[in-house]
Amino acid sequence: MATALYLLARREHSLLNISKYCVLKSKVIRKASSVDSTETNLESNQSENKPRVEDEITHIRNVSNLPQKLRAKLLHVNEMPDLNDDKIRNNTRILRKIYAKYGQSSGIDPRILWPLRSELKVIKEDERDWDPTFQDLVNQMNQKKIAEQKERKEREERVAKNMALMPKWIAEYHKREEAKKQVQNEQEKKKQKLLDEARDYYGYSITPHDPKFKQMLEEKALEEKKAKKAMKKQYKTERAQAFLQKQLEQKAKEEEEEEEVEGKK
Repeated sequence: MATALYLLARREHSLLNISKYCVLKSKVIRKASSVDSTETNLESNQSENKPRVEDEITHIRNVSNLPQKLRAKLLHVNEMPDLNDDKIRNNTRILRKIYAKYGQSSGIDPRILWPLRSELKVIKEDERDWDPTFQDLVNQMNQKKIAEQKERKEREERVAKNMALMPKWIAEYHKREEAKKQVQNEQEKKKQKLLDEARDYYGYSITPHDPKFKQMLEEKALEEKKAKKAMKKQYKTERAQAFLQKQLEQKAKEEEEEEEVEGKK
């Protein structure tokens, strides 16, 4: 639907332009016929009206309604840009493009298009980077080959070293798996022990997800915490007693040594 409307609008626009052209042409013909019938005046009037008429016809033919600067780039127009424009006249890159397209007919002096010394230096550096000599290519290939051989040798040495360590790694892996399995078995035993204790405590079997089982675990954890606290307190008491006993023994020993010294005197 949208495509049909677009085509219809384009057709109406074209018909409108054609009608404008016909009206303008009839006006021009009437104006030309109203002038003096002499051949000299007719030729002078036609020569005066021709540029204006051509401009008006060109404007009507511009269906795209593009600005003149953009319309000049179209293939069927192909008009050379205005060299009096400061943006074009002061831009060497644009002037080079115009000269490359229109040649000497553009009226541009090719001497001003030659690159400056600084630009030539950059161009030479780019050529050296992107277009190396044959010897440079050979050197690069040799360096690449040496680097590949070195990398391959290092990889082979690394593989050989790892293969030598493979039995050790396998043994360590089995050891870790055995330790992990042992931990799992201990956890299973501990879990089963707690379930047995819960069954003895409540008088019937319960599941680990039962709230009563969780309550029993909390009570057991609280009891273990109290037991650890009591053991810690007892340990501190025994340690203090041992320290005190050691101090008393040391003091008694010092007193005995003093008595022996006095007895000798």
